[in-house]
Amino acid sequence: MVLRSLTAALGLLVSVGLNLSPTAAWANQRPASAQARPAASGTAAASATKASSTQAAKAANAVKATGQSSAAGNTAKAKTKTQGASCMNNTKQLQLAWTIYADENDARIARVTITDWNSGGNAGTWAVQWCGGTMNPARATATNPVPITSAQLFPYSKSLAIYRCPADRSQAFGEARVRSVASSQAFYASAQPLGAAYQHFTRTTEITAPSETWTFLDENPATINDASLAVSMTPPAATSATIIDSPAGYHNNASGFAFADGHSEIHRWNSFLTCNAASAGVTSSEPGFVADSKWLTSVTSRLR
Repeated sequence: MVLRSLTAALGLLVSVGLNLSPTAAWANQRPASAQARPAASGTAAASATKASSTQAAKAANAVKATGQSSAAGNTAKAKTKTQGASCMNNTKQLQLAWTIYADENDARIARVTITDWNSGGNAGTWAVQWCGGTMNPARATATNPVPITSAQLFPYSKSLAIYRCPADRSQAFGEARVRSVASSQAFYASAQPLGAAYQHFTRTTEITAPSETWTFLDENPATINDASLAVSMTPPAATSATIIDSPAGYHNNASGFAFADGHSEIHRWNSFLTCNAASAGVTSSEPGFVADSKWLTSVTSRLR
């Protein structure tokens, strides 16, 4: 009888949907503050998630900025490399024109003079040298292509673009100057500007070391005038040196060169001063500068 009554009571409790599990019973007995904790814990989790998302966004932005900076650096390097390759191509084409001219003129080298260095010359002087005019920014020939196109070498290349390095940004009268290259005064025999002790060449057959004799280079926009680069020859034992006309440093302190054997190269200088002089006639005892001057001397000419 007692067992039957207990069974009936249990059935009644189940029918009204009460849960008699220990956990449910404990939860029903908790104070209100304790029952609110799960909601507070959820808010903290949401805040932590938001903070984590913010940090992730910041990290993503930092990675993006780093990537953009790296991309910009890679673009600049690629541009410099492209300009260097283009510069070498220019000097190589000039050298080819120089070689063809000599082949067709009994090995005679296209003349190098210093007649136009200040005034810019005239039609008479332009026609009798490899390239005429001056790049002095105060002279009209700085932006006039005629002193180039009417000179000795142009008919063998027919390209004005190869006379200017693509990295040269110098101007005159608000326009790009037409030339950034110069030839060697070793080919100006009449006045022997290198000094009587050094060889000067009028024919290609006189050049005994063509792979070590430069013919064209990029000249510093601060010193370029006529179509020749003046070199102060520096003896091997010298501890100081003077560079009259400065090479250009368009390619990260390096200059484009062409040599008498037909090859072109980009030569890097030891000293920043060598290719970034603000004016002509710089003298220094800085070791890198002296080493640069000795190298330039060695590829310009040799003692008789």
